[in-house]
Amino acid sequence: MDSAGEAGRGFEVVATEISVLANQTQQATVNITEVIQNTLYVSWECADTSSIIAEIVWMLSTIP
Repeated sequence: MDSAGEAGRGFEVVATEISVLANQTQQATVNITEVIQNTLYVSWECADTSSIIAEIVWMLSTIP
């Protein structure tokens, strides 16, 4: 009977550890998603700014 109780406690430890790891994975996934979204936003902002700068340079180049 002792070995069955020990096995049960061992399973509980492993199950708890798996639960902790699952929660950490979920939080890491949320963080990675936020980083990707922020990177995409900044990329679009850079592209828009580059487009505006190119337009201004073109306008200035047409001034006699």
